[in-house]
Amino acid sequence: MIQGSAAVTCVALGTMIGVLVGLGGFVLVPVLVETPDPWLRWGILFWYPTMGAAIGALVRSEAPARVPRWATGALVGAWANFVLTFFAHGQMQRFLVAVLGADSAFTSPFWFVLEGFVVGALIGLAVDRFGAEGEPIEPD
Repeated sequence: MIQGSAAVTCVALGTMIGVLVGLGGFVLVPVLVETPDPWLRWGILFWYPTMGAAIGALVRSEAPARVPRWATGALVGAWANFVLTFFAHGQMQRFLVAVLGADSAFTSPFWFVLEGFVVGALIGLAVDRFGAEGEPIEPD
């Protein structure tokens, strides 16, 4: 059975890290883009805490697959950003072109999948190091 305090700690820690990343994006988008879409800013602000909470919950409750906890975070982050990029492809591409220029090799919005992989891995590592006490929880 899941021990309540450890599970809550992991989800809270993942959410807090996500809030920090989201706030960073919320503040940096207007610095990087002259006239940013307010929906993009608010989306970033809410996206990363949600992703962090999901990583915190999954890292803590990892089943017997024996996947490293950081890898669980990385896969969740990459998948979450893939879904985001899939549905907001045009907006994400306009953002990268505005930041990097049209000539850049990094204007594909699917670079956000790599960014999600890295952020997810970092959240997974932090939750594993500071929130996950003991062995992963296995279902009864």
